[in-house]
Amino acid sequence: FPIFMRGQINDFRLSKVKIEQVKYDLQVKRRTLENKIELYKQKLDNLRQQEELFTQYTINNDRLVKAERRKFSVGSSSVFLVNYRENKLLDVQLKLLEIRGKYHKSAAEYKFYRGSQIAQFPIPN
Repeated sequence: FPIFMRGQINDFRLSKVKIEQVKYDLQVKRRTLENKIELYKQKLDNLRQQEELFTQYTINNDRLVKAERRKFSVGSSSVFLVNYRENKLLDVQLKLLEIRGKYHKSAAEYKFYRGSQIAQFPIPN
């Protein structure tokens, strides 16, 4: 009797090994997804801080442009300095828009990965 069951016993053992392999693959995918979610969360935090800094930087540069224009109207400045301040303001505004674009892109990726997160079903033993 045991002679004829060897093939089925081996198939059963092979099935157990395949099930274990699928469990490990699922754990790896789940961990990879959790890492991506954490990465995008940190990226959003960094971009939010950069956005706050560049917003303040833009406000300060705008004040410098206005002050330089006032100095020019009084005759204490030159067109070159006013033009220089305006160019710097435009550069800072452009950088701020780039950071906001990166922020929105990262927010969309974060939402995508959080939405596609593998359901937390218990892994059978």
